[in-house]
Amino acid sequence: MSARWRRILWLWSAAVLLSAGRALWRGLAAPPAVTTAQPRWIDVNRASVDELQVLPGVGPGRAEAIVLERIRRGPFAAFEDLARVEGLGPGTLQPLRPFVRAGAQDRAVTARMRPETLSGSLPADDQRRRRPN
Repeated sequence: MSARWRRILWLWSAAVLLSAGRALWRGLAAPPAVTTAQPRWIDVNRASVDELQVLPGVGPGRAEAIVLERIRRGPFAAFEDLARVEGLGPGTLQPLRPFVRAGAQDRAVTARMRPETLSGSLPADDQRRRRPN
């Protein structure tokens, strides 16, 4: 191999290594692109397995256990009733408190937040389209 070709090969390999190092550095130094959104709150008496998995510390197994317990023994009357779910102890339940709603008091809050219960919350077009039952 001639000296000219060795020089070209050396320059090409240096360029490849520098660009790979630069890409690696950018990948390691860049902030994570994906962020997880925290829910405002979830009604455990209506949530699906997929919706429950959004909660911190609740994976597919725990979400399924919550839904099965709800099916077997009926809706949860209060947040504390979640303790009857196997695998949910005090350490797991405490971080869930801000995100979980259950029971009659929470249903009243939910009802107050529905658009149809808020007077004047619908735009004029929607109010005209809505017909009485």
